[in-house]
Amino acid sequence: MVRLFNGVIMMIIMFVVLLIVIARVGPVQFAALTKPSSEGYIADVIALKTKAAKALASRSKIVVVSASGGMFSIACMEITTTLGGVPCVNMALPSDVGLAQVLDFGRSAATRNDVVLMTLEYQMLYLDSLSGAPVRGGENALLASLGAIDLKRLFRIDLAYVVNGVSENLLAAAGNRPYNIEKLFTELGDRKSHTTASAVQYAEKRNSDDFDSRKGVITEGAKYYVGRFLDWAKENGVPVIATLQPTYEDTPIRPDWLDSIAALYTSHGAIFVRPAGLHRYPRDSFYDGDPHLNEEMQHAHSRLVAREIAPYLPPALMAK
Repeated sequence: MVRLFNGVIMMIIMFVVLLIVIARVGPVQFAALTKPSSEGYIADVIALKTKAAKALASRSKIVVVSASGGMFSIACMEITTTLGGVPCVNMALPSDVGLAQVLDFGRSAATRNDVVLMTLEYQMLYLDSLSGAPVRGGENALLASLGAIDLKRLFRIDLAYVVNGVSENLLAAAGNRPYNIEKLFTELGDRKSHTTASAVQYAEKRNSDDFDSRKGVITEGAKYYVGRFLDWAKENGVPVIATLQPTYEDTPIRPDWLDSIAALYTSHGAIFVRPAGLHRYPRDSFYDGDPHLNEEMQHAHSRLVAREIAPYLPPALMAK
């Protein structure tokens, strides 16, 4: 009986330790330890972009905050060139990490005298699965991370995931990963190699895609996390300029949806730039679908965005 009791106590201790580890390193980084080729990709993206941000830490710059749409559709090199040398770093993350981490990661790179360029995807604002639920009760990082953990998933055994995780760990240990992060991203954190030629394989998907990401309403989670980020930026002297994601030219966008997005930003002191063409492009301008532009259009779109935000940039930044 004593041995059983001690065993239960040990299991409880190990479970608590596991929760603390997940909370400390973050759910995404922890997942990377168990499935390196998939979640590990996200961890590698985070490492690459963190390095890029550190290289520009001492300079006033533009910090791109977005999900995968910003990775594929914004090229910091073009923004820097178009704006006459203003530094830029792309901190956009895959949307799988969720809105809270997208914003927290962007915040980690932004300091006073920087300018944040936000191009959040429509889905990040209206899908609960991406925007997440508000976390109440303070800003303690450990408690916030613990509060974000899905306890049901911790107790659910996914045999396929376990098998894949073990296989990927063995491959990773042998130095074998199905991607080369340096070949997929520039040193400024922009996605590359998603050329028009390589996009041909996704033509059928793009042409048949009828998913309307311009519907729905902004979730409470999106209001909470975006509002929290914008309030932090205002308190710390970090101007925020927000604009729209690129999307298909044949997809209607409701005016009231645009108004609600504008209000979300401006109500917290950010600048919202509503582009004349709403950043709509032909379907063959995209890579694997909305909102991922192919590399050629990524560069053209970035030059356009740079010209659109230029009038709102602080003179001190433009003088750099």
